Parts: sequence; C-alpha cells; structure tokens
Amino acid sequence: MQAKQIANRVSFVLITLVVALLATGGTYALWNTQTVINGGTLSTGNISLTVNGSTSNTISGLDATKLRPGGAVTSAATLANAGSVRMDVRIASVTMGAVTNALDSHLSLRATVVGSAGACAPGLTGQLGLLNGYSTSGSFVTIDPGTSAILCLELVLASNAPASVQGGTASFTVNFSGDQKAKS
Repeated sequence: MQAKQIANRVSFVLITLVVALLATGGTYALWNTQTVINGGTLSTGNISLTVNGSTSNTISGLDATKLRPGGAVTSAATLANAGSVRMDVRIASVTMGAVTNALDSHLSLRATVVGSAGACAPGLTGQLGLLNGYSTSGSFVTIDPGTSAILCLELVLASNAPASVQGGTASFTVNFSGDQKAKS
C-alpha cells in the first residue's frame, strides 16, 4: 500500500511539472518578440587647437629675468580653432622643466581672455594660481570653428620672494585642452 501511495505522489508531481512547463512555455512565447530597427547616421566634427598658428609653440615675453618681487611680465597668445565644431578650451596643466634657486615656488600665472593683444597687461582679473600645477577650471573660453581668442598670460613674482631666488631660472610648458562643445 505504501508503494501505491508513493507511486501516486510521484505521478502527481510529474503531472504538475508537465503542466507547469507547458504553461511557462506558453507565457514565454507571449513575452518574446523581435523587431528590426533601421540604423541611423551618427556624425561628429573635429577640433584642432593651435597656439600662435602652431600645435606646439614657444610663447615669448614670459622672461623671469625681467622680474622683481611683486613684478609681472605678460605675453599674448592667439588660440585658434582650426576644426569644424565649437571647442571649449582651458589650460589643463603647467609642466615644470629646469628650475634653479627654487624660483618656481614664488611664481604665479594668471590667464585672462582679452579682446586684443594690446590689451594684455599686468593686473588683469583672470584666473591666478601658482605656476607649478596651474590649471584653469571648467570651460575657460569657447572658440567657434575658424575663429580665435586671445589669451593674456601673466607671470608674477611674489612680492615676498626672498633674495635667494635672484638670478633663478624656470622653464615650463603650458598644456592646453580642447573639448568639442555640444550643440545648444
């Protein structure tokens, strides 16, 4: 009798599984479908930043030998967008080269967008920071394709610079970053 009860229970479980599998297969078919979507066209422009007409340029005029404590020297640089879309430009970093007399720890850089090279003068209200590690935040200037902006770079020697930096030298590289600006 126990064998018959076990056989009945096994039969019940098997029938329940078969019914459940049939029901699930039907449900799966109701929720499964395929559709072909025609692809679109994605295109992007290009950006090309030049500084004074070149992708690598020496900016003259930032001569630290002309500085006295509290003094500044300036140089204008023309940033141009030779690409096909708007570009947000910023100074990504300043990389220090050879430095003597610890001069770099007493130098600051200020970057200001100006209307003309003649407007580049000490004391403008741009972003000021220590030269070593300098960068500008966010989008510093937006340049349309085929146009340019003039950047005034001001090198400042701290007014409290010690006499030990006298005769020091510091070479540095200003690294610019340009990002494609989204259409608005």
